[in-house]
Amino acid sequence: MLVAVPYFVIATRLLYRFLDLFHNQSILFLIRPLTYLTIALVVVALYGLYVGWFERRTLTELLPTNRGRWIMTGFLYTSSFTALVFVPLWLNGNLTVAATNGWRYIPQALTLAVMAATVEEVLFRALLFRLIEEAVGSIWAILLVSLLFGLMHYANPGTTVWRAGLAGLEAGLTLPVLFILTRNLWLCISAHATWDALNYVIGIPESGGPTQGYITSVLTGDERLTGGAFGIEFSLLASGLASIVGLYLLWVAYRRNALVKGKRYRSFPAQPM
Repeated sequence: MLVAVPYFVIATRLLYRFLDLFHNQSILFLIRPLTYLTIALVVVALYGLYVGWFERRTLTELLPTNRGRWIMTGFLYTSSFTALVFVPLWLNGNLTVAATNGWRYIPQALTLAVMAATVEEVLFRALLFRLIEEAVGSIWAILLVSLLFGLMHYANPGTTVWRAGLAGLEAGLTLPVLFILTRNLWLCISAHATWDALNYVIGIPESGGPTQGYITSVLTGDERLTGGAFGIEFSLLASGLASIVGLYLLWVAYRRNALVKGKRYRSFPAQPM
């Protein structure tokens, strides 16, 4: 089943290359949002075809049942987490608003967040994590996927091993454990997309790259606290909080006997949190 992963990676890279055709042209701002949403839908459709044709099972992790509730849960979870990170920085003067860019950037920021979250969650959670978990168990799957996620961020210009490790720790622990507890991809996509969207709209650097949202924000002070030019996700504040939440959720998963020991993955129905 892991043979399918390279094909998903290639298809994703081709879709991103297609987007490059628009990034260097002065076109209407509606084009990019529509393209981003199309890419997200194509990736979900490809995953659905893979599950149906190769695994021959029902796509339980993306069932429409209670979809709205799972999406709202992911939104509220990440919004609360983001507030616990952003508000202290704002109150301490580390986060300031430098300019406003207008509403037209909002649709692009939101749809880009949905596309990025959908592509990464399908690849890292629905494929890599789930298939590795089936082979070697939940704990090893968390460690291996966190390492891969960190290595992916290490490829960003100027990223250090330390920052890549923080990125892998932040998303590589909490999102997999959320998936273990619920076996629901709507929740993971929503939680991931909300984090990206808030960063994009507020104008915080994302994974070392500049963003242009409704406002432009500036991070000042100790980079260990703020993440500096690489974004808040590379800060000790965000990573430390994510580690505490992730370890708590891992303990909950252990108490609920939700951790897989390997060679016994089942198509679990979505479970209540």
